[in-house]
Amino acid sequence: MKINLLSQGVEILVELGADINYGEGEETPLCHACKREDVEMVQILLRKQHGSSDVQMALHIVLEKNNDTIIGLLLQHMGYDKEGR
Repeated sequence: MKINLLSQGVEILVELGADINYGEGEETPLCHACKREDVEMVQILLRKQHGSSDVQMALHIVLEKNNDTIIGLLLQHMGYDKEGR
C-alpha cells in the first residue's frame, strides 16, 4: 500500500485547525491540488471543506486540464450526480 505523506500531513494539519480555505482566486489549497492534478489531495480537501467558494475556480482549472476524475469529484461536491442532474 502506497502511503502519501503529503496527504497524511494535510489531514493532520486540518485536524489541528489549519484553514484549508486560505487564499484567494487560484491561490487556494484546492486550486493548487487541481493544478497538480492530485486526485487524493482534492478528495481530502473537498471532504474537509465547509462552504468554500473556490470549488468553481477549481472546476475551471481542471476543465482546462481535461481531468475527468477531478471534474467528476468537483461536480459531485457541487451537488450534481452522474446523470447530470
